[in-house]
Amino acid sequence: MSDQSPTEDEREPSFLPRCPRCDTPVTRVTSHGPTEHICSPCGCQVGSPNL
Repeated sequence: MSDQSPTEDEREPSFLPRCPRCDTPVTRVTSHGPTEHICSPCGCQVGSPNL
């Protein structure tokens, strides 16, 4: 077994949408208004056009 982390091709595919800022799989989006949204679990704030 290798101590290196898996490359993108070796990871299991994720069917979750990706955060437009950090590319983390997003499990929830919390809206604080018409243009302010927070992605979870990463915590990135994104605007409506980015969703």
